[in-house]
This record gives sequence, C-alpha cells and structure tokens, in this order.
Amino acid sequence: MQPYFDQDFYVSQAAHINFGSIEPLKHYAAVGWHIGLDPSPTFSTSHYLQDFPDVRESSVNPFVHYLTSGKLEAREARLSDFGRVPPTIADGRKEWIDYKEVASRQYASKEPRGRRIECVNFTHSLAGSDIIQSVMERQLDPDAQGILVSVIIPCINEAIVTAECLLSLLNHEPTVRLDIILIDNGSTEPFFEKIGEHPDIRVQRFDENIGFGPACNVGAKMAKGDLLFFLNNDTQVKSDAITYLVEIMEADDNVGIAGPRLLNFDGHLQEAGALIHSDGIGQLIGFGHDPDTPRFTYQRRVDHISGAAIMVRAAIFNKLEGFDDRYAPAYCEDADLSLKVRAAGYDIVYQPKADIAHHLSRTTAKEGQFSLQKGHLVARNRAKLVAKWAPTLQKFDIRTIAFYLPQFHPVAENDLWWGKGFTEWRNSAKAKPNFQGHRQPRFPADLGYYDLRVAEVMEQQADLARRYGVTGFCYYYYWFGGQRILEMPLERLVKTGQPNLPFCLCWANENWTRRWDGKDQDILLKQEYGDADAVKFAEDIGRFFDLPNYITIDGKPLILIYRVADMPNPRRFLDTCRNIWRGQGHGEAVIAMVESFEFSAAPKEPTQFGANVTVEFPAHGMVHDPAMRVNKLNGAWTGSAHDYRHLATAFMNRIEPNFHRMRSVLVGWDTTPRHPDRSLVLEHATPGAFQAWLEWTYRRTKEQNFGDERLVFINAWNEWCEGSYLEPDLDYGHAYLQAVRNAQEAVMRGAHSFENI
Repeated sequence: MQPYFDQDFYVSQAAHINFGSIEPLKHYAAVGWHIGLDPSPTFSTSHYLQDFPDVRESSVNPFVHYLTSGKLEAREARLSDFGRVPPTIADGRKEWIDYKEVASRQYASKEPRGRRIECVNFTHSLAGSDIIQSVMERQLDPDAQGILVSVIIPCINEAIVTAECLLSLLNHEPTVRLDIILIDNGSTEPFFEKIGEHPDIRVQRFDENIGFGPACNVGAKMAKGDLLFFLNNDTQVKSDAITYLVEIMEADDNVGIAGPRLLNFDGHLQEAGALIHSDGIGQLIGFGHDPDTPRFTYQRRVDHISGAAIMVRAAIFNKLEGFDDRYAPAYCEDADLSLKVRAAGYDIVYQPKADIAHHLSRTTAKEGQFSLQKGHLVARNRAKLVAKWAPTLQKFDIRTIAFYLPQFHPVAENDLWWGKGFTEWRNSAKAKPNFQGHRQPRFPADLGYYDLRVAEVMEQQADLARRYGVTGFCYYYYWFGGQRILEMPLERLVKTGQPNLPFCLCWANENWTRRWDGKDQDILLKQEYGDADAVKFAEDIGRFFDLPNYITIDGKPLILIYRVADMPNPRRFLDTCRNIWRGQGHGEAVIAMVESFEFSAAPKEPTQFGANVTVEFPAHGMVHDPAMRVNKLNGAWTGSAHDYRHLATAFMNRIEPNFHRMRSVLVGWDTTPRHPDRSLVLEHATPGAFQAWLEWTYRRTKEQNFGDERLVFINAWNEWCEGSYLEPDLDYGHAYLQAVRNAQEAVMRGAHSFENI
C-alpha cells in the first residue's frame, strides 16, 4: 500500500487530526478509512464502500481490497466530477449552458415517421386509360340523401389528375348529395371541353387564369348547396370523407370550416390541420409523419385548414365575401379565409376520419417553370397577410399557469404534527448536500422566507408572475370530507379579490400522511368520496368559480383533480359535481385529470373517468435514465441522482396519446428537504435546460391545442421542498422566470434562443 499512499494529501485533508507519533499510513490503516478519509486523490474510501456492498460487509480495508483485487476487477476507485453542476452557479452563461443540449434533443421523437400505404388504397390511377370515358361512364347515385354539398374545383389543365379527382367524387357514399362545379381557368387540353357534357358536372370556363380565389368565388355564386367544399383538382377523395366532414358541420352550428386528414400519395401524412405563424408562414401539422400517429387521429379545433380541401358553410363564406381578391392569382387566400372565419367567432375543425390524398404543389412544381413566380407571389402575399392580420398573428395566445403551494404559513394541524410554527421553510432551510456538488440547501432571494399570512407576499408574487409572462396560478386546494386545511390564502382571495391574477384550483385529493407520499401508512387526514362528500365539495368549489379572474376554457371554469385513480367511482363523483355546478349557474365545467403517478408514463383517456382533458405532471413516473455516479457526502443516503436533461428528452420525444391534453414543464426536482436520506435529485436542472423544454412545449401546444385550450402548466411556482420553483433564489436569481419570458419571445418569433452557446 505504501507506494500508492499520498502522505501529503492525507495529512492535508486530515489537518484537524493530531497524529502524534503515529505515521499517516498507519493512521489510515487503523482509523482513517473508518471515518471516510481518502489515502490519495485518486481513491475515494466512501465511494468504494458505498458502491461495493461486498467490500463493505467484509470489513476489509477498502484501499487494500482495491489494490489486491478491485483494480484487476476494473472496479472504479473514484468517481469523476465531470458533468456535475459546478458549485458556482450563475455567471450569466453557466445558467444557460444546457439550453443547446436539450434543444437539440427535441428532434429525436419516437413518433413513427414511416408511411402507411394502406391509408391511400382508395386512390386510383387513370394513366394510360381513356380518361374521358372513365369519367363519363360513372354518374352520381340518383337516390343519394341528406344535405346538398357543392364541390367547387378550380383547375387549369392537368387532365389526368382532374379526371381522377372527379372519379373519386362520383364514387362517394350516397349519404350526402353532391353538386359538382368545375371552374376551368383557361385549360387547353381536350378533356376540359368534353367533361362539360357530364350530367353531374357543371363547368364554368374562362379563357385565361383568373386565379384560385376568384375562381372559387365564381363557383360559390353558382353553388346550390348549404355547404361548400373547395377541392384542388390534384386530390382524390375517399368514398366516406365528405360524409365525415358533413357530420362535423351538422353536429355543431359553431363550426365554420371542417377539414380532412390530407395524405401524400406515398402513404405519409401531409396535414393534420395547419398553423399560421407570426410571419405569415404556414405549417402543415404532422407533415411527413405516419398518418396513424396517435396525436393526429382525434378530432380537434385548429388554426387553419389548407385550401386543398376545405368545407365551409355557404352562408358564412358569402357573409365574409369569400376569398379576398387581393391575393390573386394565388397563395395565402386560404389562410386569410381561416382568419376571417375565426374572427367572426366560428371554429375550424380537423376531422381525421375524412381521408383525402393530395399531390402537394403538383402544378406549380411541374418542371420548375413556376418556381420563381411562385416564390415572388408567396412573398408578396405573405406580406399582405401579415399587414392585414398583424395584431392576431403576433399575439402570443398560450397561457402559462404555475402550480402554487399555499403552505407557507402556520396552521394548527401542522403545529400538532410537526411542531409549533412549522412550515416547509423549516425543512428547506435545514437540508444538507448528499453528494459532492449537490445544490442544497436552497435559499430564497427577493421574497425571503415569506409568511403567506402577510397579504403583500401574494401581491409581490403576482407582480413577479406578470413581469415574466406567467399568466396565473393553479392553487392546490386541500379538502378532506368537509375539512379544509391551508385554506387561509384562498379564503382571503375570495374575500378581497387580491391578488387580481388569473387562477384555478387543483384538488390535491390524496391522503395526508407522515411520509409525505399520500399513501396509506400513518394517515393524518383521509379523503372521503361518498355522494354527500361530492355535493359538499362541489358547493364549496363553486364560490371560486364566481370570481371574475377564475380561469375558464371557452367560458367554462377549469378545475384539476390530482389523483382521479384514488376515487372508488370517479365518474359518479364528478357527475355529481357537474350537477351542482350547473345548479349554481356555472354551466358546464372543464375537469382536467392530472397525469400523476401511474398516469404519468401511461396516460388514460380522460372521458372514461368523467373528465374532459388531462394535464401532464412531470417528474412522476418518467425518470428512467440510470442513476448518476456521485461521490457521497451522506453515507446514509439511499436516494439517487438523475439527469434533468434526460427527463426533458423523455417528455419531448415520447409518443403522445390520441386525446386532448395540456402539457406541463418541470422547473427542477430535489426532494432532499422532505426525504434527507432517500431523496430523488435531478441534476442539470438549469434555467437553460428548462427553457429549451418549455419552448418545445409551447410549440407542441400550438400544434395540438387551440384557443382557450392553449394552457401550459409549470411545476411549480414555489415547491421549495421538491426543488421545483420559479421564485428567485440566491443561486440563479430571476433566471428561471427570465427563461419563461425568453421561451415565449422565441416561440412568438419562430426562433430558438442562445444559438451561439
């Protein structure tokens, strides 16, 4: 052992020890290793004993074991500190260093990118056939029933694809009646002269190309149907597609436009609805994905439906004066129509059951002859679109809601259970680091160790939230069969209306236990779910719905339920609540089921539990990366440290379900204050990593949610004992709050932040 023992190092780390006449090596052999001293910079006594239980249980000197056998067995002598969060946290750069790493991982989605050729098996090719005869010999079913739909097809040449389009319409299901109108923009191919003889097709011919929008407007004036279906001539329509679109229009009078699932002819998805960004650029949602990717397979409201295939109510189209001629001959007139329909108060709905195949940009891409002209027209018309709709396009319409813990004030129950004057500040302040580089304890900055009995605290919190773009708070609400706890801040809010910041409630419906885990051991307060409990609960909640700043979705109050799975019969309980709220005059409520615990990694369809939508809740159930190797400072610690960046990646890359959900982002995670010896810690939870995840979440929310459903939750505003808080601390200051504002500005302008880091 002598050649490997560093006497100077040993003495320097044990400067508090008086060796007397004993040699340092003998001291280490007899005493030093028992008290965790290291024989050299390259060997960690505590690590070796903690990492290898066989050595620990054998009572052999760990350094001797390493030199005689451990080294040959490739056992690690000391962990590297590479990749650890440095003790000095914020310097204007370090806090953002993980941004690029996390941002780069958002493109590694597990969503399938393959094609499904079976999805376009309804399409046919007329190449090499007599296209005139193929169309002329097929006619509409004279016994077709239902609403009359006028199908308006503007075209110029491209006879084969036009014939294929017409044939697909003539083969449609006889559940609706069709009025087919072909607007010929100066075609020269013989097919277009002959097709006018078809008894089911009306043709309006022009000697020159009058443009897409003007041609559609002409067709709309000729239309006989209550519904107009504008269709590109390079599409083919599945036999039941129009039926599914009509069903949406008949089911809801507020739907102004309905659109299909557009498919490429190779079996890839082309569009599941679309976005219009602040610079006027359109985005086809899901382009190039597998069409059966779950998040593209449920009906939902969207910003925009591309003009290749859109169904619109004739009354609305005519009232809005159709497509705007300022965009003639083409491009952006469909986006303008979507914006006009939405501005008039109508919804635009994507129907995934309606399949239509589309040759994307077939006519303008042919032989490249129009590429320069197309680029000029697109740029010109995009500028017109932005000039007309700038206030709408440049508005960031996603609301950011932070979970809020109303715990930081003494209550009688906590006095009894944990000692006089207890709040979680006590646990937070006494936390100690469990391993080298562990960022504990955490110290609050601007607001200090606040007491929520002081009303000004919540006002200051609301001011911070507003300043950095946090729209509102989701307060945890504690109700146990009629007994409330930690209710003072909310009761003051009801009485005074302050702080005047939007808010909603999340019923934290888990048992209170001494283990802080909601399980059945050592229950302090127990939940009850009888009918009478549901009535009392709903009656109390209704008081909050009355407040003008209570968060709603389309005018319906939003309430979150933390653990729906704990309810014996959640549908019955929630149905009772809905009945009470209707009786109170609140109408329908939006009940959100939190994806906590077992639902985090395997979310369930909310309607089966009586809820409307789900809300993600990281980090529950999604920490799957191997534990990081650390140099322990607390020998009793049996917890684990993981990489926050892997958690962010897991949420960004997973396959999302086929139902409505609202997304959440975790600020950080470290339960050491509550569980000193068994905590779960996420390292690299820096403001930069958080911001990159939040940017992705905002973008995905824009794709999958619409209007008031565009809510993003942040976990959390002030969970100090879980290491997840937006509030300023002494390490990072306002950096997490600034990350929220950064993310919003980046998404609003369609960019990424910190590109040069």
